[in-house]
Amino acid sequence: MFKKVLSILVLGSLPLSLALAQEDVLALVSKGKVTSNSVGVTKLNIEEKKQVKGGYVFNPAVTLYRYGTGSSSITQVGIVAELSKQELRDKAICGYNYSSNCGGYMDKQRYNEYMAVADYNNNERIVATLTKTTTPSFFGPRLNFIKGGMVARISNGRFYKVRSLSAYHSIVSEVYSLKKNELAIKAMAR
Repeated sequence: MFKKVLSILVLGSLPLSLALAQEDVLALVSKGKVTSNSVGVTKLNIEEKKQVKGGYVFNPAVTLYRYGTGSSSITQVGIVAELSKQELRDKAICGYNYSSNCGGYMDKQRYNEYMAVADYNNNERIVATLTKTTTPSFFGPRLNFIKGGMVARISNGRFYKVRSLSAYHSIVSEVYSLKKNELAIKAMAR
């Protein structure tokens, strides 16, 4: 019964998602003030899209450590937030997938915030982390997820934790909001 309802919902949402994909996203986001046909707005072809650079550089999620004994275990995974060459040159962080109009006050503040906690020239990077703990309980294993952050020094392909960062640090929370699914999948992998 549940599978039938789920399959009907999935099949019913497919035409809707295709219809929404053809809608003018720019008009939707700006509430009709700007459309893809407005003056100054250029649609990029596939080759131009490939040339767009800027924003954070994310490597795939990595397992920082994994330890288990009996039915208890702990796994910590992380994603390193590196800066693009453009951001290092301009001393302003655009944010993920942004490359133009970067260099305003907030972008420079974000760069200063990154550099205040991590010495980029000394191979220190901000890492958004997700820690999964598994503990035994009466009803089976109990999973607990804790998001966090750290500054890590990368040397010879190894991570060395320098200090902890709050999960609410602006860069950590931005990375987490963008990549939380990838972190969760990596944490659940065996």
